[in-house]
Amino acid sequence: MNVFTFIAVYAGLAVLVLAALSPVIVELDARFPVGRRQRAAAASPARPAVPAAPRPAKALKGTRITAHA
Repeated sequence: MNVFTFIAVYAGLAVLVLAALSPVIVELDARFPVGRRQRAAAASPARPAVPAAPRPAKALKGTRITAHA
């Protein structure tokens, strides 16, 4: 067993461990957000939802029929 095999085995084991722990890491990240996301959420206040005003109907050229777009 040479040094490259030794390194490859441990690198493969590290990848398998990280792949097995990825659902836990994602769950913890979603449950306890930190850092930039907290600062960004604190810096930008939530804006209230305001319904858009309806646009007036446009007259079609050469007719009296109006479009509803």
